[in-house]
Order: sequence, then structure tokens, then C-alpha cells
Amino acid sequence: MSLEATEPPVEAIEQPVPWIVQHQRAQCSGASAMTTFQGLICDEIALPQGAAEHPDPAHLVLAADAWVDALIYQAHFLPGEFAQEALWSFYARDYLTQVSAGGHEQYFANRGGDEIALRCAGAGLKSMLADPHLELFNLLVRLKRAKPALARKIAAEHDYRSAKAALKDLDKRFAGIEEREPLTARHKTWLKSLRKVKIAPDAEMTGHLQRVAQTNPLFARRKM
Repeated sequence: MSLEATEPPVEAIEQPVPWIVQHQRAQCSGASAMTTFQGLICDEIALPQGAAEHPDPAHLVLAADAWVDALIYQAHFLPGEFAQEALWSFYARDYLTQVSAGGHEQYFANRGGDEIALRCAGAGLKSMLADPHLELFNLLVRLKRAKPALARKIAAEHDYRSAKAALKDLDKRFAGIEEREPLTARHKTWLKSLRKVKIAPDAEMTGHLQRVAQTNPLFARRKM
């Protein structure tokens, strides 16, 4: 049998369906425009040139947050209808911001019930290769979701006397990691490395948003 005969045709090779798409298909009932999931529509991330060139990396990261906000609240897309990396960026930044302000307990109190936030934050940290941050994030989720006996076992595996002690130490470890390896600098580098990121002149950003909004078949109904 020849090699050619054993290789599947290109068109038969299917790409894996992103988790966010699977989640939205299962969660959205289709009963209204706001609960009708359309699948991926916009797979680009437009970011302003001024933010990309600014020496403070936070400018580009915040610009990515603004892009997500605009897609959801102005172009009226649902999560999963636009580039998943945009959500990864948004929720990784959200994790950093909330933990920096109020610690891991506050973060989980606000996001523990939001599967999209947790999955996207973890995916973002993993894609950025922010391993020290990801290790803390994953430990937080495991400790918080485990029953007391299992939480104590998980804590012991990481040399903590209790789950409470482990959770308290996460904030201290986080501060040390941020001092040595600030996530925002890595975040900016990651954003600029994404092929689907388009760096556009600042004056053209409104036009990009309007163009993308026009690709949303449910824009008018959702706006109403």
C-alpha cells in the first residue's frame, strides 16, 4: 500500500472545536436573540498602534480588554462568537487585577461560579507560558472546588498544614512572582505574537469595530 493511499485527504481532517464553542452550544437555548449562539463569526483582534508601541505594556493589555468590551457591549457578540484568545487575554488580566487588589479569596468569590472566566483565565496563562502564575491559579481552583478532606490532602501535597494555610500563602507567592516576572510584560509580548492580532492606526479602530459589528447577523435584534 502506498503512502498516498494511507494519508487522509486534507478536507477530512477536522480542527478541534474550542471549549468555549462547545460550552455555548450547550448553554444557549436559542429562545431569544441574546440566547442564540451563532458559532465563531469574528476571528480577529484589532488593537491600536499607539498602545502597541507604548513603553508601558499595560496599555496594550488594556486595549485588548477594551476590544472585548466593545465586541460584547457595542457589537453585541456572545463569548465564543469572537476569537477565543481575546477572552483568554481578558480573563487572564482579570485574574491579575483582582488578585492584586484583594487576593485569591476575593477573586474566587467573584469568579468561582463563572466557568467561562475560570477556563479562559487558565487557558490564557497557559498560552502565555506564565507557568508560575498558572501553578497558583490551578492550585486555587483545586483547593476551592474540593471537598474539605480532599482540600486538606491537596494542601498537604504542596507542603501546607491546611487548605486555609495554602490559600493564605497563595497571595504571598503571587506577590513574589509579580515582583520577579510581571505578568503584564509577558502578556503584551504574547498578544503581539498572535497571528490573528491586527495592529491598526488609532484613528481606524472605530472603523474596524463598525466593520466587525456588521458581520453579526443578530446585531440589530440584540441591540434592541
